[in-house]
Amino acid sequence: MDLLFVISYIVLIYCATMTAFQIINVVQKNRSVYYFSKWFKSVKRVLKAHWLSLLVVTGAYVVLWSMFNLT
Repeated sequence: MDLLFVISYIVLIYCATMTAFQIINVVQKNRSVYYFSKWFKSVKRVLKAHWLSLLVVTGAYVVLWSMFNLT
């Protein structure tokens, strides 16, 4: 049980880090003058592309965390 919790936590951190790096890359490629506009469009684009994997990993982490805390 502890091993599953640690693995899900590592996968969650990996997915969050990769999403952040993709947002940074998309912001740098965007040609808009306004940084907030570039950032918001980039976040929306990356989250739209990876919403399912982020939701599954976060859901697995929450379920394992709740089971880990009950024992």
